[in-house]
Amino acid sequence: MTLSGSVDGPCWHVSVQTAPAPGGFVCTVRVAHECASGAFEHEFEYLTRHTVEREALLAGLREGMMWIDHKMAHAFDF
Repeated sequence: MTLSGSVDGPCWHVSVQTAPAPGGFVCTVRVAHECASGAFEHEFEYLTRHTVEREALLAGLREGMMWIDHKMAHAFDF
């Protein structure tokens, strides 16, 4: 079984979907936000393994929200 979840803010969105992996579960994280220069979307694999699928989902959502926080603070630019 795979789990999915999402968190939305005023101009951003984070969604996560888990997948089974050897030794537990990993997840795919999708982030999107609107800014002055236009819409931005990015997808990445969060490969930290968790033995409990729910924990993988929550960790992926936290990682996505940290990614959005850094992106919106202009910590990196792409």
